Amino acid sequence: MTQKKETSEILETVKRFIEREGLFEPRGKILAAVSGGADSLCLLFVLHALGYSLHAAHFDHRLRPDSGRDAEVVRSAADRLGVPCTVGWGDVKEHAGRNRLTIEEAARALRYDFLVRSANAAGACVVATGHTMNDQAETVLMHLVRGTGLRGLGGMRPAAVPPVTGMDPDPVAAQIRLVRPLLCLTHADTVGFCSAASLTPSEDPANQDPAYTRNKIRKELLPILEKHNPLLVESLARLSEIARGQNDFVEDAADKIWKVSAEEVEPGLIRIPSADLQAVPPAVRQALVRRAVLESARSVEDLAYRHVVQVVEFVRRPTASRRMDVALGVTVSLENDRLVFNSPKRRPAQPEWEGRELSIPGELAIRYPHWRIRAMVSSESPAGDDTQTRDPWVVRIAPDRLHPPVVIRRRRSGDAFFPAGMPGPVKLNDFLASHHLPFSERDYWPLVCDADGIIWIPGYRVKEGLNAPVGVKGFIELKIEKSKITH
Repeated sequence: MTQKKETSEILETVKRFIEREGLFEPRGKILAAVSGGADSLCLLFVLHALGYSLHAAHFDHRLRPDSGRDAEVVRSAADRLGVPCTVGWGDVKEHAGRNRLTIEEAARALRYDFLVRSANAAGACVVATGHTMNDQAETVLMHLVRGTGLRGLGGMRPAAVPPVTGMDPDPVAAQIRLVRPLLCLTHADTVGFCSAASLTPSEDPANQDPAYTRNKIRKELLPILEKHNPLLVESLARLSEIARGQNDFVEDAADKIWKVSAEEVEPGLIRIPSADLQAVPPAVRQALVRRAVLESARSVEDLAYRHVVQVVEFVRRPTASRRMDVALGVTVSLENDRLVFNSPKRRPAQPEWEGRELSIPGELAIRYPHWRIRAMVSSESPAGDDTQTRDPWVVRIAPDRLHPPVVIRRRRSGDAFFPAGMPGPVKLNDFLASHHLPFSERDYWPLVCDADGIIWIPGYRVKEGLNAPVGVKGFIELKIEKSKITH
């Protein structure tokens, strides 16, 4: 067991930890989440002693008949310090039943929603909780028992974003951070601090309930392991710090590759050159795959390690179909030496540009893909260098060969196309396949059509006979300007 710290030592330890981790702005207001237990009461009094501007908040889960006593303990402590206090409550059981959550999940969702909203109302940009080194050790062990990697071994971060609660979003609340200033202390430290400050913490009987995994680890597993290493809590806390640092290194390396190689073609569709994936170390490769799946699905859920490994193995040894289902509704395919992550649920059933008319002259801004199609009428003669053969995103059409209206639509069953330079019409699907347009993009690739059918497949070919002849004055220029997706 660790040696008991004196009050002055506790204050100095927390002060150094806050400064090292950059947890608070010097003059910023802090919302202290206070349950009434030793850890959270210590948090409130330590932050007050260090001179921070505080607002206390307590959430009553109403899971015990006497839960109101906890609120009185918190109010009394806040009054003693002259700190304003907000108390809230929620029907955890009702929320759990309505949203198909466990009691733990529902309590956590309601509690964090209350804390974030209370911080917003109090003008605080930070919510501080009383998690200690013991909580960190328990978290690491829970992850180990369930199976984990570096991210799980990292446990709780000193500073993070509050967890998603599933409640109605608050745009201001999104700017609030969650900090844990007591990760540098043990639970024994906080109990000793409360005793020295003549504080009587409340005890939640739920912390003794063996039905909860965390309680089993605290009451059963930790004592066994501490027989082999009395400093186990500190050792696990140190392990979590090392793991976080190494995981951050891997994520930073993956982020640099992502910025150069990953391409979000449209929401729900991401491409990465398979060669770029195979050129990086395995840990970075796995981080890139995880990010691609989560980004394409726009999911906050974590991804199982086995799913990441399946994708990595798929890149090395593609299946015959060159396609596989991963998780979170995402499919992965190899198309033109690119790994394509596709989340159909995020892509519209029908693009917003389907059937829209393009005025001549005029322009049309579309999404999926993000293009601006411009139509210009010129009285000059086309340049003799035949611009459209050099730039597949520009065509110059003889006005008398166009049969309005000109519309933008996607492919349809039975579509045919007569590409310039070919002896006759071909099936559109055959043309797209032969020109290696990725399968995942074919239903969302805009086709420019007139009354007679497809006249231009942007990026590929114009219809036979539509090119404006050199030397004849007057032509219509169609031009595509591409832009990056913005969120």
